[in-house]
Amino acid sequence: ELNRMAEPEPDPFAGAVQVQGDGTVVYFQDRRKMWQYQTTALGHAMLLRLLAVASPLLRKALTALADERDGAELRREGERIYAQKPNMRAGGITWSQDNYAHLGLQAEYMRLKSIQRFTEGTAAMERAFNAGGFRPQLDAPPGSKAPFRVASLGGGPGFELVAVREFCATHLP
Repeated sequence: ELNRMAEPEPDPFAGAVQVQGDGTVVYFQDRRKMWQYQTTALGHAMLLRLLAVASPLLRKALTALADERDGAELRREGERIYAQKPNMRAGGITWSQDNYAHLGLQAEYMRLKSIQRFTEGTAAMERAFNAGGFRPQLDAPPGSKAPFRVASLGGGPGFELVAVREFCATHLP
């Protein structure tokens, strides 16, 4: 028992980011992995850093579900709520506050929206960069800083801000 290795924790994002046989990297941000996106080596590294941040959070949500007496059903119900967006027709909103409070929806939302918000946030930063939006930061004299502000307008959990951090570390060191 002393030398026994701990079982590795299952990957809560299994299959979301894949290296193909030819070395290309694809990722998915939809429930059924129907829509494949391709990324670069840099994009792959950034996605892996996102997963390093998001995996402990998702594991915690999945553990909270497992600790519930009817956790498996709560998880399935959350997946249904995510897929059906029950308030869209009636109220014009994707999910209600009650839906957002549902443990199963929280886990499914985090599993899918983390990658979606991260990649959308990265794309927005790239567009701003390519349009010259960061010229003041790039032109700042050595040792000085040209601050800028970022607002998160998503519904949470803030993974677009992880994208901003990663983008800045790569493009605005």
